[in-house]
Amino acid sequence: MQNAIISRIFTMNGEVVINKLVVTIYASILMCLMWGQQALALTPSQIDALMNMSPNQQQQLVNMAQQRNALANKRINSQVQQKENVNTVNLTPGAKSTLDLEPETPVLKPGDSVIISFVVKKPEKNKLSKPVIAPLYVPKLEKNLFTLDRKGFVAIQSIGRIELAGLSELQAAARIGIEPFLQGYDIEVMLLPFKQSDVNALKPYGYDIFRQNAGVLQPESYIPVPDNYVVGPGDQVHIQLVGKDNTEYLLEVSRNSTLSIPGIGNLPVTGLTFNELKRDLKKRIKRQLIGVEAFITMGELRSMQIFIMGEVEQPGAYSVDALATMTHALTYGGGINTIGSLRHISLKRKGKVVGILDLYELLNDGSTARDLRLKPGDVVHVPPKKTIVSILGEIARPAVYELKKEKDLTDIVELAGGLLAKSDLSRVQIGRVVNNENKLYEVDYSTELGRKFAIKNGDI
Repeated sequence: MQNAIISRIFTMNGEVVINKLVVTIYASILMCLMWGQQALALTPSQIDALMNMSPNQQQQLVNMAQQRNALANKRINSQVQQKENVNTVNLTPGAKSTLDLEPETPVLKPGDSVIISFVVKKPEKNKLSKPVIAPLYVPKLEKNLFTLDRKGFVAIQSIGRIELAGLSELQAAARIGIEPFLQGYDIEVMLLPFKQSDVNALKPYGYDIFRQNAGVLQPESYIPVPDNYVVGPGDQVHIQLVGKDNTEYLLEVSRNSTLSIPGIGNLPVTGLTFNELKRDLKKRIKRQLIGVEAFITMGELRSMQIFIMGEVEQPGAYSVDALATMTHALTYGGGINTIGSLRHISLKRKGKVVGILDLYELLNDGSTARDLRLKPGDVVHVPPKKTIVSILGEIARPAVYELKKEKDLTDIVELAGGLLAKSDLSRVQIGRVVNNENKLYEVDYSTELGRKFAIKNGDI
């Protein structure tokens, strides 16, 4: 607390005194009154400053600290007495006290999230009282979200670190309220029902698809070849001739993209799809071999080299089947690591981007329309993800989601599978870091304004 104090204004014998040492001495006296031996010891310079004061000024410091301490204690005792009065009943045989039914007052623990409210004090009407001192510290919001660190402290900007672990909400408010810079505020502390650790337990959505058996997403060797498959060097073509002569051939496309057929000759296949190859072969065989019918299928397909780069577990060059697609390539590379993007996976061919794969379309909609088939020399690149949000509570799929076109709260709720039936639409809480400070916003999702609440990177 001493390090957080910069200056303080006191009036002593009609004179305004601005002195850091005086403030520290005042705070130490107040801490001594409230916490006994836990008070911080005065330094030699502070002792000298105290000794140089007049007896009247020294007494004023002590009186100020005693008055502040008495007010804090009075407030705590009043609240405690009210609670005791409510819970006190006359017991009859077999009856139970309401006190026994009341849960224990929760105390703050490391890791708890709390909302600290700073409400500027107003002078009481129709009462003769001293004017309220204007606050020396001005928080950016009236309600601010804080999380107790591992030692049970909260860090308030311009004030310093304050230990709250082991205190109730009421005690924590009184502890914060004794800070000299905050004497112009009524402080309230509310313990949130969720903890930051719940957010840390959330998993990034979609990455489990790569944690299953690696062979599940790899192409099968004996699946039917689609008609639009482009035949190339290294592919095998199986030809069966039925008629006056029953013959069977297993031929391989040469490096110059020709197919040499015994008794027929060479057939160029450059750029032909499998369907076009079947059509041309049948026409040529029917013309040259009268009374013979041809049945044509693909044999073993060629392999090709592609590159898998970026945020994958095992980047590098891979030899893959000619039917491999972008998702197959990602599996060959060991899957995407948790830094990588699931929504901006690019396919680069000859230095140009020819396609973008969004795995959320596959996971949520079952669409493989953008899962393009690879060609030799292709590069599948996974960039780092840039924009994420975490969503938890009464939602279908609590997780950490990567954003693409989603901008408002409605988009995020739909991305997470929608709200559960027991969710409270009127109290959707959004945690956000603003200028290194935790802020909490509460919106009503049942209203159009609440549904259109803009979401930013890192929101909870």
